Amino acid sequence: TFDRVTANVCRAKTLNTFRELDPSRIIRIIRFLHEVGQLTYQLNSSALDLSTAELRGIDFRELAINTKKLSDLSVTGMFLSDAMFSGIEMDRINFARTQFDNVNFSSSRLSKVNFSSTKFY
Repeated sequence: TFDRVTANVCRAKTLNTFRELDPSRIIRIIRFLHEVGQLTYQLNSSALDLSTAELRGIDFRELAINTKKLSDLSVTGMFLSDAMFSGIEMDRINFARTQFDNVNFSSSRLSKVNFSSTKFY
């Protein structure tokens, strides 16, 4: 069952942890959360809400399998600055309401990616 209190505590602790870590450690936490199903993009599941997180210099290639494939990820409502997604094959990714500043998607292949209400700067 979905427990709103537990979800809010997890959100607060995760966002506070992000504020104290460098980008390489943040991506390790995001990878862990994704692997245990907390940031999964599926119709009938609720991902951990990391909206309003401000992340700079994150290299999402480290999250991708063999630095080439990334799927079923939900990171909505974040502020991503200087993020790297180049050369990744992405499938079923939810970036709804995310704000990107200086993001690199060069040579990436996107399939079923949700960019609704997303802003690019």
